[in-house]
Amino acid sequence: MGALYSACLFLGVNNASSVQPVVSIERTVFYREKAAGMYTPLAYGAAQVGLTTVEIISKTYLYHVNQLLIMIV
Repeated sequence: MGALYSACLFLGVNNASSVQPVVSIERTVFYREKAAGMYTPLAYGAAQVGLTTVEIISKTYLYHVNQLLIMIV
């Protein structure tokens, strides 16, 4: 039980530390473009959700195609 907890904690911290630089860059871009009046925060959030959704769906599809090809061969 303790090993499972430690493994999950390690993976969570590892993922959080790898995402942090990306989030800080996106935040800087968001503040700069918001100050320039390019779009509203709602439009930025909707675009992020839309792009992330498409990315996740495409990666899921490619993963399943890859697994299917591995099972056939």
